[in-house]
Amino acid sequence: MGKREGKTSEKQNKKEKKKINEKKEKEKIIKKEKKEKKVKKDKKDKNAPKKSLSAFFIFQKQRREPLKREQPRLNNKQLISQMANEWKELTEKEKAPYQKLADADKTRYAKEKKSYDKKSSNKSQSKKSKKKSQEEEEEEEEEEIPNEENGDLDINEDSCLS
Repeated sequence: MGKREGKTSEKQNKKEKKKINEKKEKEKIIKKEKKEKKVKKDKKDKNAPKKSLSAFFIFQKQRREPLKREQPRLNNKQLISQMANEWKELTEKEKAPYQKLADADKTRYAKEKKSYDKKSSNKSQSKKSKKKSQEEEEEEEEEEIPNEENGDLDINEDSCLS
């Protein structure tokens, strides 16, 4: 009986290995497909205005350093969770100054975004107009070049001989 059990376990091991290899192959194929499907993002413009901060982020910005000094052993994750808990405990009245700053930051962003959009649209329009003017110049040059087919070239034997 020992021999039969050994043979069956070998067959089972081979089958299991084959299944594992098939799974790995399928996973590789899936990973390749996912990589191909990923869309490349446009590069972010360095001149674009920074987005506005929320009231909570303004609170965090102001609270982080004092909290670090109070509790220096906290790591970043713990700091953030501590600040989040503090934020939750604040009343609407206590949150109001941060909300005012956030609103001011929103208006700042809106103004900067508007001027940025104007500049970028002017740049794109100037690029388009440059392309158009180059195309028009090329067309004019093509029109100015004498063309034998149109009869623009005045070739006669006398002009060629002299």
